[in-house]
Amino acid sequence: MSITVLIVDDEPSARLLVSDILSDDYDVVEAQDAKQAMEMFATHNPDIVLSDIKMPGEDGVALLGKIKSVSPKTPVILLTGHGDKVLAVEALKKGAFDFIEKPFEDEEIVSATQRAAHGLRLEAELVNVQARSVESEKLASLGVMAGGVAHEINTPLGAILLSSNSLKKHAQGGELNPEYIIKISDNIGRVVEHISKIITSLKTFSRDSGQDPFLDTKVFTLLEGVISLCAKRFSSGSIELKVEGPSDPSLSLQCRESELAQVIFNLLNNAHDAVEHLDERWVKVEVLDLGENVQIKVSDSGPGIPAEVRSQIFEPFFTTKDVGKGTGLGLSVSIGIIRAHSGKIAIDLESPNTVFVVTLPKIQCMIEEAA
Repeated sequence: MSITVLIVDDEPSARLLVSDILSDDYDVVEAQDAKQAMEMFATHNPDIVLSDIKMPGEDGVALLGKIKSVSPKTPVILLTGHGDKVLAVEALKKGAFDFIEKPFEDEEIVSATQRAAHGLRLEAELVNVQARSVESEKLASLGVMAGGVAHEINTPLGAILLSSNSLKKHAQGGELNPEYIIKISDNIGRVVEHISKIITSLKTFSRDSGQDPFLDTKVFTLLEGVISLCAKRFSSGSIELKVEGPSDPSLSLQCRESELAQVIFNLLNNAHDAVEHLDERWVKVEVLDLGENVQIKVSDSGPGIPAEVRSQIFEPFFTTKDVGKGTGLGLSVSIGIIRAHSGKIAIDLESPNTVFVVTLPKIQCMIEEAA
């Protein structure tokens, strides 16, 4: 992982000194003031910033604030002169990674930069681990739904074959008439459309959308796609799957559709497993328009989650399912996706049944800028 360091100082000799210290291990770019630093930040996208506090125009603390507003995770190390400790402490409170007093030793610059770089590498590795966890859970989910999807496709294919045979039989007997042909053609068209929707839903669910932008998505379309993938599994287990809402079919929110579909499927899959051996078996999905937010509730006929389990339910690899039946990643992956959408996922403790509540903003304000 190549690391770019931006050095900001109005004194050329100071910039040269720090550059000489770091240039063997890092890509170094320079700026003479806060204004030029922000221009360099936009064009070079530096990973770490080392800035003097005292500069003409905007000082290092003001620059820190601007950098954090556009890239909150970028480490900013401030260089302070004698008597600037008050400013340095203020900067730490505002998110500075560290400060170094002048005159400094080479090792102080090297050490602070190494620690910042190490943190960035750990963050990058964590993102990779999370991405692998998401894909692992997605593959597990695809395995769960495979049988149902195959049935949902094979059944209408059988209907097309029957229609084809019927047309052939009537043609051989000379009994074809325009009305009959139109009727059979309409049936085939509806069946093909049904298969097409299933394939589209499967492609949407399975694709890697981690780097996709947040796009306006109709909640009804999102739910329709998820339900088409898991409906057969529910009906095979004699589990009633209820869908309520949204009352407005045009209700939409900005999201990564594939990721949100995975969250809903995970919740439905968990609900299915929780009730499959109960006498009363139902699962309900409810959508509520809360003005600026959309709320999606997934509830089931189960008696609720025991108090001793609630604190662990969203932890990675925690599961109450039998060995070999769950990865223990479904809810931990889901909470990561929901947080990335600036939303919340919680358990409704007031309900006598098990209810998971997902609340999402309709508009993603600062997500892409902060990313």
